[in-house]
Amino acid sequence: MRTEIPLDAFQPIVKGGETVGWIERVVWQRERVRLTGWCSASGVCAGFEGQRPILIEPWIERSDVQHDHPGTSLVTGFEIELARGARDAPVLIGVDGDVLAPDAVRLEPPSRGREMSTRMATLPAALGYAFGYRRDIIRFIGTGDSGLSVALRDAFGFGFARDAVPMVPSDFFAETDREITPPQCNTVLIVPIFNAPGNVAQLLERLETTVDIPHHILLVDDASDDPAIPGILATFAAKAAGRITIETLRTNQGFVGAVNHGLRIARELGEHVILINSDTLPPANWASRLIAPIVADPNVASVTPVSNTAEIASIPAQGVISDVTPELVDKIDATACRIGQRYRTIPIPTGIGFAMAMNRRFLDLIGDFDPAFGRGYGEEVDWCQKARDAGGEHLLATSVFIGHQGGTSFGSEEKRARVAAAGQIITARYPAYDGEVRKWAEAAPHAVQRTVLSLAWLDEVSDVPVPIFLGHTLGGGAALSLSREISGALESGA
Repeated sequence: MRTEIPLDAFQPIVKGGETVGWIERVVWQRERVRLTGWCSASGVCAGFEGQRPILIEPWIERSDVQHDHPGTSLVTGFEIELARGARDAPVLIGVDGDVLAPDAVRLEPPSRGREMSTRMATLPAALGYAFGYRRDIIRFIGTGDSGLSVALRDAFGFGFARDAVPMVPSDFFAETDREITPPQCNTVLIVPIFNAPGNVAQLLERLETTVDIPHHILLVDDASDDPAIPGILATFAAKAAGRITIETLRTNQGFVGAVNHGLRIARELGEHVILINSDTLPPANWASRLIAPIVADPNVASVTPVSNTAEIASIPAQGVISDVTPELVDKIDATACRIGQRYRTIPIPTGIGFAMAMNRRFLDLIGDFDPAFGRGYGEEVDWCQKARDAGGEHLLATSVFIGHQGGTSFGSEEKRARVAAAGQIITARYPAYDGEVRKWAEAAPHAVQRTVLSLAWLDEVSDVPVPIFLGHTLGGGAALSLSREISGALESGA
């Protein structure tokens, strides 16, 4: 049976002498350590001493903290998993990318004596399990029945680990030799814009050459006050004459207001809609792959691509803060677009509004985004839950990778405040939603696709060969040897 050493840590996370969060629980395993907690900082970083830390953006709604501590500033929760290298290395935890700050948290690993006593404490339970399964054990010894073998491994905790990646199917890339014809449907691309001229110019330049379906581009300028924006939009309009409409709002409406303005106009311009943020980086021929599931099935309400910053649709993992370049986006998408037809879409609890295809049927049925969500965040979740109640399905398009530079049009504190306010509305309207999302994330039905695309990412960004270890989760000498080999690689800086 797997041995875990859970510790209720309750260690404060400090920044500049001020407590900004707490580490609530630490679980030490032979191969890794899991940390959970909450904080009011925009980023949490963690890593073993001597290794490069990872930086994550807390994403878990923690209304319980606000309820129990009314005076606490805006907080969100986090979960972090780290692969262990040296057995005696402590974990360092800081905020905003700094684990070497004087007030960074230092968590020492459990002593070898503690590990041994924990293993010994599991012995009675293991013996009890063995006694309860004695007939199956005897039958397996006598017959070698493979079915019994699997059942016994699962019973004793030696089945697939919670983070084990399923095997990549042999036909995962089977469709790549056959060209897939893009769907011929008129689609309106709505781009809400507020300042960020560098991002806007970069997106529009890519839209000139990457949209591979009949389309009309609707740019909604939400009263930008950056003087560079009008010129950028005018230059793009001159290049795309007849295929572009520019709407400039007199007063700033926020994301929800700008999108709703676009949706009202889109009803007269085309059939389906694709929302795409001005801080995205779409690859070549992305639009056909994103809209295809809606064209194929009228019950599909929305489709969302995989991205580096897309909540549960993120790679390499949710919450991990990772920047992308246009070249990196193209590299990852070159692998994504080769995924076979059977593996291109996966049901998901909600669409994600940074780049989301929306079915005209459900837009007509449900209407626009709810203005109750103010200037943005949570509105697409609300719309998607309404669509699901009306019989719609939401899909993750794992065959499309769109880069997302995330939240550059407003500060992180404003973003966190919006997310928290939206979360309260969503929880009140759809009490089961948070649990559904967490269950989906834990089950990770996109695990194979996420792993394949993450490897494509590594192939592009690494300057040295990246070791990849393949093994099983059944324990024994082979697993122990592999664990030691991985620990050695981590200690040497891999």
